[in-house]
Amino acid sequence: MGIFEMSMQMQEIIVLLVTGFIIFSLYKEKFPPALTFFIGVGFLLVIGILTPKEMLGGFANDSIITIMLLLVVCGVLNKSALPDQFFHKIFGNVNKMSTFLLRMMFGVAILSAFLNNTPIVAFLIPFVYTWSKSNKVAPSKLMIPLSFATVLGGTITLIGTSTNLVVNGLTTSAGIEPLKMFDFTIVGGIQALIGVLYLYFFRNTVLPDRPDPLETFQKSQRDFLVEGRIKIGSGLIGKSVESANLRQLKNFFLVEIIRNEETISPVSPKDILRLDDILIFAGDIKNISELVDDQKEINFPKTQSIKNNKSRHLIETILMPNSDLIGQSVKECDLRGRFDAAVVAIHRRGEQINGKLGNVILKQGDVLVLFVGDDFDTRTDGKEDFFIINEIEKTEKINPIKSWMVLIGFGVCIIGSAIGFMSLFQSLLVLLALIIFTKTISFKEMHNLVDYNLLILAALALALGEALTKTGAAADIANGILYLVKGGGPIAGLAAIYFITMMVTEIMTNVAAATLAFPLAISLANSFGVDPKPFILAIAFAASASFLTPVGYQTNLMVYGPGGYKFIDYVKVGLPLSVLCMIVCVVGLGIIYGLF
Repeated sequence: MGIFEMSMQMQEIIVLLVTGFIIFSLYKEKFPPALTFFIGVGFLLVIGILTPKEMLGGFANDSIITIMLLLVVCGVLNKSALPDQFFHKIFGNVNKMSTFLLRMMFGVAILSAFLNNTPIVAFLIPFVYTWSKSNKVAPSKLMIPLSFATVLGGTITLIGTSTNLVVNGLTTSAGIEPLKMFDFTIVGGIQALIGVLYLYFFRNTVLPDRPDPLETFQKSQRDFLVEGRIKIGSGLIGKSVESANLRQLKNFFLVEIIRNEETISPVSPKDILRLDDILIFAGDIKNISELVDDQKEINFPKTQSIKNNKSRHLIETILMPNSDLIGQSVKECDLRGRFDAAVVAIHRRGEQINGKLGNVILKQGDVLVLFVGDDFDTRTDGKEDFFIINEIEKTEKINPIKSWMVLIGFGVCIIGSAIGFMSLFQSLLVLLALIIFTKTISFKEMHNLVDYNLLILAALALALGEALTKTGAAADIANGILYLVKGGGPIAGLAAIYFITMMVTEIMTNVAAATLAFPLAISLANSFGVDPKPFILAIAFAASASFLTPVGYQTNLMVYGPGGYKFIDYVKVGLPLSVLCMIVCVVGLGIIYGLF
């Protein structure tokens, strides 16, 4: 019983309280999702509700390991030239918005059925943005459809999204026959088709026409924060701001002087400059490079942080939503050591930034102007901290022969698992061995391709599901739902569990939502005395149906900044789509499994 003796009723109450804590923490984003689950599940272990085997059992689950293998294989394919070739083949010389939109959505939906959708979106954001700019189309007309199409495509197969694999892991852990590769295809395919057609035919009605956020950045004054320090021997020492010609800078303005712990703001033309004064400028991005190059008396990050590189260049990046840099100050991030880069300027949409550049706490969607050195591409390769707005030299692609070898091997894995010749886990393991043997990528690159936070979250989520089941908490919640919908029969129960999962996934990760809903779905199916499979599939579909908020799904957050969206845009576009998906899923599963 652990260190505490307690009744089953008390155990159930504690599990429900821990579940409530996890939901609240995920919603408030006080801790990373994996840490939140570790705290909650770890507590259940300490007090004896879960055994060590139950807590750690998820790490040995085939479906969890399969997620890791898929991340590596998909990452390898994304590092090849094949995605470039695929999309250039699809788009060709398309210059009409409606044609581009339709081809883009169908293209990414098909790819997302077999590849991880996050790298697909990361790869296409710069591509789509460049096309929108050259064809005078607002990025807001394309970015949400890009994200939504990948989400819809991911529901077509078992491997389309990690959520489906986690649900399959829960299924096998519950002693139920595992889901097959194409169990999702009929309903998922119809959902994807209807969703794409909805976004296409109602594009002028629901898709917002927001100003290009990057053009807005470039046209605005005093949006970017730039920091420099007066160096030893500078001719500016002892001069006033006015006599140092810092009042007539082209498209830049000296907003603060930081001297020791004192901040001088506003800056007077008569203020005298001293050694080690930190000067805070704000202004137009187009002139950052000119400012840095012209001011020989001031140290800017390119000379402070990146000294010995053969080449240095200025790039614009947007901070990705899953970057571990979020919540850290610029100084704490150690961009020089980690990425061979130095922050020159920061822009934060709609928010004033003050103080030392190094003390600025980074947030998702921040636009960072970086001076980068020779190693930047290598050090960021495989990581999801930045995506590049402007073009820089791309990292070397994988050998074409090896790329095709991996693609063909991946196809064999899918077909083999579909016909029952070999499990997906076994076939991917063989493919990974082949990747290693042929030295397609290095072990370091392979390590960077794995999202360990996702794996920890998924494994611990299985443990929480076990706690909800063994204490009877899941059954009691299911009985409550049953009481409300019993008049409508199994189809009403199916609709209820879909709706609950769909709403929960909007405020937390889809994996967490599926995990919390799974034991409820099983208990509800048992209460009706029907096959649990449609209920299992329903929560998988619902957990991925995150269209109402930018925070419900990772790809939604990724396009939030580049599209220049407001929160309400997701509700406007996503609410009809959510209703359509729910109808298709409930009716489709109800017909297929005879629940009507």
